[in-house]
Amino acid sequence: MSAALIVPFVLGALAVLQAGLNRRIATEWGLAAAVFLNTLVVAAIALGWFAVVRSTKSPALEWFAVRQGRGFAWWYALPGVCGFALVTGLPWVIVRIGALQAFITLVAAQMLAGLAWDYFVEHIQVGGARVAGALLAILGALVAGFK
Repeated sequence: MSAALIVPFVLGALAVLQAGLNRRIATEWGLAAAVFLNTLVVAAIALGWFAVVRSTKSPALEWFAVRQGRGFAWWYALPGVCGFALVTGLPWVIVRIGALQAFITLVAAQMLAGLAWDYFVEHIQVGGARVAGALLAILGALVAGFK
């Protein structure tokens, strides 16, 4: 199996673990403190990763290499905003509807957004088979989420 298929599977499991643990931390410290702690850990790891990539010349790290950009565009901040929304929103939702229902809804939204991204941004043709597969996966996820 390709790493390109294994990585999203692992990331999906890590997203559940992250949100669930943040929910637990939030019950003791509050959600704002849990998000702040999460952000500090991410910043420390990102700083370390940045230092490793910057100081290592390896073909394995080529995709991660630091490049000279053309300046800063306003939309460069959007991934951080999205990350904040996920880290803050998912623990809040899990408390209200549970992890399974939260992530089923998240996956359904990701599949629809993924189809739109592929079509409008990556210019990947969205044929009937891809739409049918996404709808079947969404339907399966929704059925699994019924109480």
